[in-house]
Amino acid sequence: MSDYQMQNNFQDFLTSLSNLDTIEPRQDLEMQQKIAEVVAGLRELGTITRDSLAVFLKVHPEAVPIIAACAGLGQEQLKNQLRHHLGTSGWVNLQEIKLMN
Repeated sequence: MSDYQMQNNFQDFLTSLSNLDTIEPRQDLEMQQKIAEVVAGLRELGTITRDSLAVFLKVHPEAVPIIAACAGLGQEQLKNQLRHHLGTSGWVNLQEIKLMN
């Protein structure tokens, strides 16, 4: 392979890379709606305390991964933290266990 071909291949490679400096917002309208619903529900709580958040999450367990994402945890990180600290990776299972006790 000539130097010219290698330069072109490398330039093609660089052009194919995504720009990591700018992250595009999600275009998933369903997820945007879920996030808006979680935010609206949290706003209704007024002052958020540990107890008020626990009650909110008991009623809305689907909000757990959204709130975790706001804190910088991806879903796998969330599951690992739950497993490490609480012995289960499922926030819905955890809720069911607490209801039985």
